[in-house]
Amino acid sequence: MIEASANNLGDTGAPDSVMASGPLFVLGLWRSGTSLLYVLLNQHPQIALLYEADLPMLRPLFCVQRPKTRWLERWDFWNDSVMKRHQLSADNINPQSNGVRAATEAVYRSYAQAKGAVIWGEKSPNWCDDVSSVARDFPAARFIVLWRSPVSIARSIARAAQKDRWFRRSGIMLRALLGCERLRRECGRLLQTGIPVHQLCYDDMVRNPEGSMRAICEFLKVSFDPRMETLEGADRSTIPGGAQHEMVMGSEIVSNCDSKGVLSTEAEEKILRYVRLWQDKYGDSWLLLKGLTAKPGNRPGKWEYLQDELLYRLLRAWDFAGVAIYSYAPFWLLQAYRAMKT
Repeated sequence: MIEASANNLGDTGAPDSVMASGPLFVLGLWRSGTSLLYVLLNQHPQIALLYEADLPMLRPLFCVQRPKTRWLERWDFWNDSVMKRHQLSADNINPQSNGVRAATEAVYRSYAQAKGAVIWGEKSPNWCDDVSSVARDFPAARFIVLWRSPVSIARSIARAAQKDRWFRRSGIMLRALLGCERLRRECGRLLQTGIPVHQLCYDDMVRNPEGSMRAICEFLKVSFDPRMETLEGADRSTIPGGAQHEMVMGSEIVSNCDSKGVLSTEAEEKILRYVRLWQDKYGDSWLLLKGLTAKPGNRPGKWEYLQDELLYRLLRAWDFAGVAIYSYAPFWLLQAYRAMKT
């Protein structure tokens, strides 16, 4: 089973033994609780992760040789003033850092060093279906994957959409739903190649933050720090403002209100059809399915499945086309487009 392999992989040795030199990447779907996990992890003095910096997914940015100032400028523009949010200084980044691997390591290490931490990396929900490519760029990387019920994810997206237009964009629900299985496949590929992966459930993390954080510390070979089980005193300055982050900005670890009625009956039934499909395919071997039940035999039909697969691929192709456009379009045109949208 994937979970047994994941939680044991790379977990030999005592805490505080020599830690891996590669990065740590924290992954999950949108609205799956990765922001909460990010804040708790960064409470540890030896861990310093960037918040949705997404530099590993910007490979097109480095297909042509650019001076450091140029790729930093485009990355910062793409990512909501990521340099300012993380208090990064271009002066502390090696000017020879070019290529996605060298640039990511230079920037992320710089952030960790400013904190005095040794574990560097990021949390992101934006490249959960392209994990294998990132693992090829960073063969020494470790991964933490957070799973949450797709019904709860969809309800959380629906609530966030009431206040944030990003979650109102076309196809976001399908991206999140089919993205669950894509991330599972990517986890399987990592495990097959011996890459360390630790998986956990959102509900377990909220109910028992101490136990969840202790398990992660064992995975990372660091001593547990009690600050990791609380939001008190946490630094959340890297997280963009917005009502969608109000829970993680609080002082207590609580689950998002999972009230019914936020989603249409049609949307909930569609999700449960996929839950039934996944239960038939994977049984109990997937943490995402923990505690979920769906009617036997109530699976998506062949035509629905084919339509959803095609639309998902088109949506994700559009997402990655946006990366290419931001990487190559004239900068003045990008600025004009951004100004028009706002």
